[in-house]
Amino acid sequence: MRVSQVQMIKAVLFDLDGTLLDTARDLVAALNYVRSLEGLPELDTRALAFAVSQGAGGLIEAGMPASPEVFESRKQQLLAHYADNLYQHTIPFAGIEAMLAELEMLSLPWGVVTNKPHRFSEPVMSAAGFSQRVACLISGDTLARAKPWPDQLYAACEQLQLTPAETIYIGDDQRDTQAATAAGMAGYHVVWGYGEPARGAELLQTPADIIGLIGSS
Repeated sequence: MRVSQVQMIKAVLFDLDGTLLDTARDLVAALNYVRSLEGLPELDTRALAFAVSQGAGGLIEAGMPASPEVFESRKQQLLAHYADNLYQHTIPFAGIEAMLAELEMLSLPWGVVTNKPHRFSEPVMSAAGFSQRVACLISGDTLARAKPWPDQLYAACEQLQLTPAETIYIGDDQRDTQAATAAGMAGYHVVWGYGEPARGAELLQTPADIIGLIGSS
């Protein structure tokens, strides 16, 4: 899909997992740890990457035998292991660093709006070297409601002292597009991420396309 040019953009907001950072290997490793506790073999990261944007619960549902009575204990085991190993194999996607540097050269602030809880999002951002560069970080537990509700995007705009019309939101999951639409914000879906695009979502093929969105603003 051809990327259209957006005018008067004053800030760019990003999802985290599957958009800025390739976190799948560390998250699937945490799932495989839980599987190992039950004598189950490891699963390939590529087979489970689609579930990464759905959080710990989505990973358990996708990668463990259906067992509602132990779902919560499995989830907590996964989260505990992940907390101790959250940046072992995580890296920025190819082209992300150059794109962020170009935004900064253009004096355009960028922020992160993620459903990842703050106890994970903040240390992952720090390990990636993003914490001192990001203009705002809105995590999954910052507010009572998370994506696909628009509340987090509104909060980010408030911190940036901008309107939704002056920002864009970029993610890899249908909930990202839904949240942007609900907030009255232009939303875009990255093809290098983990999730499937919402119907009609405008696609970004590479991080360099994000710079193309800025247009003459």
